[in-house]
Amino acid sequence: MSRSAFALTARMPDPTSLLAALHAGGPDLRVDRAGQGAVVRLCTEDGRQVVAVEAPRYIQVPGEAARLLDPAVATETPVWWTEVRAASAVPEAPRPAASIAGRLATLLDGTTWPRETAAHADVVTVAASGEPAPALAVGDDVLTEADMLTDRAAIVLPDIPVIATQWVTHTRLGVEEHFTLAFGHTADNLVPLDHLPHLAEELAIQHHLATMVTEVRAARPDLTVPAHYEPPALPVSLTFGPGAIADTGPSRVEETLPDTPVVRLGPTARPTLHCTLGDGTDPAAWRRLRHAMAHLRVAPAGQAVCGPPSG
Repeated sequence: MSRSAFALTARMPDPTSLLAALHAGGPDLRVDRAGQGAVVRLCTEDGRQVVAVEAPRYIQVPGEAARLLDPAVATETPVWWTEVRAASAVPEAPRPAASIAGRLATLLDGTTWPRETAAHADVVTVAASGEPAPALAVGDDVLTEADMLTDRAAIVLPDIPVIATQWVTHTRLGVEEHFTLAFGHTADNLVPLDHLPHLAEELAIQHHLATMVTEVRAARPDLTVPAHYEPPALPVSLTFGPGAIADTGPSRVEETLPDTPVVRLGPTARPTLHCTLGDGTDPAAWRRLRHAMAHLRVAPAGQAVCGPPSG
């Protein structure tokens, strides 16, 4: 059964129908919020996330639901799209997710995907594991789809594995937040390096990115660490947010890296600079990175590691 179930309804889910659907997902589960209220989570008494129900989205483009899900999905436009995601860490989670989507579709004149989800509208029960699990604080908007959470890390298991860690340091200038993200990619799922400029721009504008180093390394795609040697990561890009280059100016960065492609992103007055250091196979990228950091005197505050599989 799919890890996510979708309810495609003609009417917008209201609080009454949503409560009825959540009850079908498990009367013994407690309700929690995440993503600044945009996500409703059902958790066991020990804090394990079982399902996450995202805020409904209004789809008005004809054929968009079929394009995103399956050509066999037949819905009239416009339609309300509600995704119910089952946590991969809970084996029995797909059934309550299917029950929630099925109940929404029944109450709101809709359909579900996968189609077999419609047959699961009965109330189900998920027992607690007995092991306490860290819970997200109300209003947290980071990694609301995480399957496993610790004090400093979140892990997303299905499709492309993701591990994220966060730590905070106090400096003479204030508080710094440091993040490291690791994504696992298989041989048939190439590392999307062409998306890095867009990601860099969004992080800088929306999340006040200071600096970011992106690296690629040959490793296991499931992000586990084997007991044998693996080659080191190779940097592929270096990103400076507007605040990181406020003193030196963007022209100084471009002059320091004359042989490195530098793209200006975001507002002209406060641009973000995205510097391409290599393609993940060129060891000379380390020299370019050291040269940039030495001359610009800026320490990287964020890092994203994208790992293709080892041979």
